[in-house]
Amino acid sequence: MAKILVIFTYEYPYNPPTECFLDVELKYIKICFDKIIIIPTKRNINKTNSYISKIDFDTLEIKRKHKIFEFLLGFIANTFVNKNFWIDIMLTININANIKNIYEILKGYVSTKALFYQIRFKLCGYLNNDDEVLLYSYWFNNNAIVAVYIKEYLINRGFLNVKTVARAHGDGDLYLDYRTHISLINKYIDKVFVISKMGASYLINSKISSQIVEINRLGVEIKPLNNFKVASTYIIVSCSVLNDNKRVNRIISSLSLLSNEKITWVHFGDGVLMRQLQELCKNKLPANIKWELRGSIPNEQIIKFYHDNQPSLFINVSSIEGIPVSIMEAMSCGIPVVATDVGATNEIVENNING
Repeated sequence: MAKILVIFTYEYPYNPPTECFLDVELKYIKICFDKIIIIPTKRNINKTNSYISKIDFDTLEIKRKHKIFEFLLGFIANTFVNKNFWIDIMLTININANIKNIYEILKGYVSTKALFYQIRFKLCGYLNNDDEVLLYSYWFNNNAIVAVYIKEYLINRGFLNVKTVARAHGDGDLYLDYRTHISLINKYIDKVFVISKMGASYLINSKISSQIVEINRLGVEIKPLNNFKVASTYIIVSCSVLNDNKRVNRIISSLSLLSNEKITWVHFGDGVLMRQLQELCKNKLPANIKWELRGSIPNEQIIKFYHDNQPSLFINVSSIEGIPVSIMEAMSCGIPVVATDVGATNEIVENNING
């Protein structure tokens, strides 16, 4: 008998810094398991770059079928004759009826069943019936539903000790206008680990059983600065994807109002708005504001920058958040934080104490 951990990810162990927080987490959870299997489920993964991990694990590779084939397979197997699908559709129509939500439900049922069919036989090749198996979806999205199907499948094949857990973060997997497979989630998921009190309340109000919802925050290793000193130039840092939700353009607009102070602003993170924000910096920021949009940088290099440069301030101006790990990392280095009061950010940023 062995203790097996099966982790459903988006891209990990590929394409760093995507899911970099899982890379840190693995160092701590590895001691509890004899074997770790990681299943990245993204359709087209760029595998030219991957994490250099000191932890031994197997990666179960999935070659996703063509979208049309997956749609036909999933539609036939998991929608038209599935009463839960129609229940979810009717609930959505009653609560928040729009084409986008109905489409997302359809896509969810189709893709989860197609993924399940592609994973089940491959995964069984790693397992024995007497193994203790923990199925862990790093996101509370369609991957969690695939894990539910796998659990049901393993139990029906005679596996006696199978548990399923999922993490729920924020935008994209927790704060949704719709929630599919609620009855299966409440029946087969043992725990949903939510990173905030606000998130836990949101899930329970979304009809997820309070018996399976538990607050379990993400965290970072504490790496305090030594001999903190005041710099002659203020250094402001930010770290996020560059998209509409993160509103980095507002940082630029705020800095453009400062005409006297010498400030260096450094942003870590890339995204679809990179070029637009570069042009905005060139056109709006005065000469006393130096700026750097550094793009995607490995996590350890960001922490090294914090230690080497001792920034005066970390800033986050998102419109939607869970609890940003980027804020936790800044705090772990002793950097004060200014952030918008959204999501559960106020559970870690306390006014006049640390930000």
